[in-house]
Amino acid sequence: MDETSISVTYGGQKGNIRVLKKQGGFRQRFVERLSPGERRQTVSLLVSLANVYEVHKELPHIFLGSAKHFTGTFLGTYRPQMPTNIYLWANERGWMTQDTCAVLLRAINASLGDLTSRYHVILLMDAHRAHINETICRRAMAMNMFLLYVPARLTWLLQPADTHLFAPFKSSIRRTYTNRRLAAHDGRSAGRMARCGMRSTAGHSHESAVETRIRKQWHHGPSRRRLDVCTRNGRLV
Repeated sequence: MDETSISVTYGGQKGNIRVLKKQGGFRQRFVERLSPGERRQTVSLLVSLANVYEVHKELPHIFLGSAKHFTGTFLGTYRPQMPTNIYLWANERGWMTQDTCAVLLRAINASLGDLTSRYHVILLMDAHRAHINETICRRAMAMNMFLLYVPARLTWLLQPADTHLFAPFKSSIRRTYTNRRLAAHDGRSAGRMARCGMRSTAGHSHESAVETRIRKQWHHGPSRRRLDVCTRNGRLV
C-alpha cells in the first residue's frame, strides 16, 4: 500500500501552448495559460498491490482530493464513471491522514471479502506518520492484517510502487495531459486532468498496477550501479 501526489496540470512540457505577455515597457515574454491555483493543485493517489493476481484484482485504487475541488457535484458526476475498483474520496486537504488510512484499511478488508480466509494479508507501508499510530495498529489486528513498515529513506529500494509503478504511471499521465492540451483549440479546455482525464487516468492506474503485478517486476532488484550509490562494502550508508 502506498500513495503519491499527482499534479492536476503539467506545465513546462514541449508543445504546450503559450501566449505573449507584456512585462513593463516593450518587454514581452511567453507564458502558459495556467493560473497559480491550477499549478499548485494536486490529487493523492492511494494504490494497493499484491503479488497474487486473484487478490490484486480486488484491491481498491483511490483518488483523494480536497473538499474544495472534489465537491459533491464533482463526485456525483464522476463516481459512476469509474471502474469498479477505482474510488473518488475527499477530505479537507486531499492528503493522507490517520483517519483516511483507517478508512483505507477497512476498504481493503471489505474488497478482499472471503479471500482473507485463504491468505494472510501483510501490508507493506512506508513510515509516514499517518501510517503509524495505535488506532491503525489496533484496526489492522482486528481485521487480521499484519503491518510491515519500510524504514525511512529506503522506499526507493523496498517499496514496489515507488520502484516500479509511480514513475511510468506519471509519465503516462503527462503524455495524456499534453496531448489533450494540444488537441484543444485554446490550450486550456482540456487542461484540468482531474476533470477531463479522471476516467482515463484511473484506467492508467489500474492497467499500470496490473502490468507491474503480471510482470512481477519487483522481483527483479535494482541495478548493481544503483546499489553501489548507497552501499559501502556491502552495507547501507
